[in-house]
Amino acid sequence: MKLAKLSLATAIALGSSAAYADVDLSKLKISGQATLYYQTKDDEAVDDQDLFKKDKNSKANVGLSLKFESDLGNNFGFGARLNALDTLGLEHNLVSGTMQIVNNDKLVIPTDDNKTDAKDGREDGLTTMNSRDKWYWAEAYLTKKVGSTTIKVGRQELNTPLMFSEKWNVMPTTFDAAVIINQSVSNLTLVGAYVGKSNTHGSLGNFNTPVGTLAKDGAYAAGAIYKNDIANGNFWFYNVPTVANALWIDGKAKVAGAKLLAQFAMIMPDEDGLRNHLASPTIETDDTTAFALQGTYKIQNTTVSLAGSFTNGDKDKVMLNVANFGTFKGVGGVKTKLATATISGDGDEAGATDTTAYKLKVVQDMKSYGKIIAQFAQYIHGEDSNKAYNRDETGTVFEFLYKQKLSGMNLLFAYIYDENINFWTSELDESAQTLRVVARYKF
Repeated sequence: MKLAKLSLATAIALGSSAAYADVDLSKLKISGQATLYYQTKDDEAVDDQDLFKKDKNSKANVGLSLKFESDLGNNFGFGARLNALDTLGLEHNLVSGTMQIVNNDKLVIPTDDNKTDAKDGREDGLTTMNSRDKWYWAEAYLTKKVGSTTIKVGRQELNTPLMFSEKWNVMPTTFDAAVIINQSVSNLTLVGAYVGKSNTHGSLGNFNTPVGTLAKDGAYAAGAIYKNDIANGNFWFYNVPTVANALWIDGKAKVAGAKLLAQFAMIMPDEDGLRNHLASPTIETDDTTAFALQGTYKIQNTTVSLAGSFTNGDKDKVMLNVANFGTFKGVGGVKTKLATATISGDGDEAGATDTTAYKLKVVQDMKSYGKIIAQFAQYIHGEDSNKAYNRDETGTVFEFLYKQKLSGMNLLFAYIYDENINFWTSELDESAQTLRVVARYKF
């Protein structure tokens, strides 16, 4: 039976109520993902903070994501993703916090450490548990294809070297953007983008200008991507008015059975703009440059890779990390695309200034029994690094991951050991252990 047509406002994608389109429900595609996320931590420097301890550093979320896509005709397309975060009562017995929130609506947990006056009539004087189910539109966009060119406008995921959606948490971060992609030349893709807003893991429903609210006029990106059977490369240029310009170049090639990767990045701050942003007319800035190399070799079911990277630095000048502009905080973002990055050794470690890093990674594919990943990395921060927490110190990371697909679910078990890693260890010369369990079911 032919389904009736339903009128949907394209305002969902463009933020305007001026245009409408008729959508044939028979062409509507619905997909989604359900996620259970749990993490617990043992920090050696914090008293009484042990693994699985509810009231210290155990966090959990349940997430549901629904994606709607449709062909609108005349080479127009539509997409929207509705995300919801919940706790399912896990805060009652298992955890004391959440991995993500929406619109800064933090979870309130009653424990012996946060007794207050009884504001809601409770005789025990504790604040009420408040998990507050929250939802938001993570994506909402229109697409238009004209020959070999595709235009995508609205809220969407991005994947560029210095501005990208981070997918390590319950829900990925997204952007309000306009993107043009041209593929008229064989093996070559040209990309142009304007990014007006982005969200962060700390508040998914709160979209603000990129680079920690400094990019009041948004950001621009232009890229060229070349790929053939032997090699591929990326060239990207970014302009973030009053903040910085940036350049990213990388190349991959197959040589004698091995895969080689080379990366180069340069972040060029706008000195006058940062002086105004920071209300400090005397500051000086300098460019951050980064180089990284990685070699990967596969022997049957075992893959081994070795990577190294270097960034320059000057502690007397303002320099920006080589990290994601979309989740920028302070001088750096949460994640980086540098080859030496790990789960905890991210944009604040591998991408920090005056840092030499190396990483060894081994992947054992056990076919139907899953996949084991072990990686070891060190981040050697020099005396000119902007890492005030562990400047002139070395951060060490060991991570053990097990991935398996079971009953249609993608399972991840991760063990993370850190020494001198900011935001993961509380003090210098101390260590921390983190366990992370994630189950994702795609439908």
